[in-house]
Amino acid sequence: MKNEQTKIDKAVEISIVAGALIVGLSIAYYLVIYIPQRDKAKAEQQQQEKQILEKQREKNDLVRANCLASAEVFYYQQTKNAIESSPSWDRAEKTREADQANCYKQYPQK
Repeated sequence: MKNEQTKIDKAVEISIVAGALIVGLSIAYYLVIYIPQRDKAKAEQQQQEKQILEKQREKNDLVRANCLASAEVFYYQQTKNAIESSPSWDRAEKTREADQANCYKQYPQK
C-alpha cells in the first residue's frame, strides 16, 4: 500500500512540476516573443500610415498649387482683356479671390 502511495505521490509531483513548467514557458513566450513581435508590427503599421498620409498631403499640396495657378492664369487672361475698363478689373479681382478661396476649400492645408 505504501508503495502505491509513493507512486501516486511521485505522479502528482511530476504533474505539478510539468504544470508549473508549462505555465512558466507560456509566460516566457508571451513576454519574450509575442509582445516584441506585436509591438514591431504595430510600429511598422504606424510608419506605413504616416507615409500614406505624407503622400496624400504632398498630392493635396500639388493639386492645390495647380488650382491656384489656374486661378492666376484665368485672372491674368481677364485683366489682359479688360485693360481699359475699371469694372472689369474689379470683377477679375473678385473672380480670382473666389477661385483661390475655392482652391483652399477643395484642397485644405493640413
